[in-house]
Amino acid sequence: MGEINNVLISTVKSPLVINAARFALKLFPNAIFHVVSVIRKLRFRFLYIPHYSRIMERLAEEALRDIEKVLF
Repeated sequence: MGEINNVLISTVKSPLVINAARFALKLFPNAIFHVVSVIRKLRFRFLYIPHYSRIMERLAEEALRDIEKVLF
């Protein structure tokens, strides 16, 4: 099996994801990590209000910061 060069982490605000990132960093110390934050959307557009959008964006930014602290 070849060497792992790239690792993608799809993050949500979760301690499990942070622990998985720590473990992946130990397993693949030379890999390039790509972190993607996921924002959940509602099924019905009429319920998708700007306030909900701001909350989800803030949570996604916090999740990215948590993962970046682990990786850097």
